[in-house]
Order: sequence, then C-alpha cells, then structure tokens
Amino acid sequence: METATGLDFSIAICTYNGEHRLPDVLNALLQQSQIDNLRWEVIVVDNNSQDGTAQAVSYTHL
Repeated sequence: METATGLDFSIAICTYNGEHRLPDVLNALLQQSQIDNLRWEVIVVDNNSQDGTAQAVSYTHL
C-alpha cells in the first residue's frame, strides 16, 4: 500500500546511551528477509546520550 511518504513502513528506535547496542540492532534490520520490495526507513531518536551513540548510528550504513 502506497502512503503519502511513499514508504511501506517506518521503524522508530528510541535510545539512551545505545552505542554498544545499536550497531547490532541496525545490522539485524538489514538482514531481514522478504523486504527487498518494500520501501522503509529507520528513525533513531537519541535522548541526549552521553556516549558515542550518534557516531555509532552514523557509521552504520542502512
């Protein structure tokens, strides 16, 4: 089903100090099967983390 954004679905991840968790989570999303024909996005909401959360997300290529 086409939406106003052209996306089939969105995944929102809220995190605080997720530097060590997020790369695994994001890589697991990339390995999902049967999504090649879908348009989707990942939105990471960083709640003022004090670690390297922002850098960890920026280094993961989605």
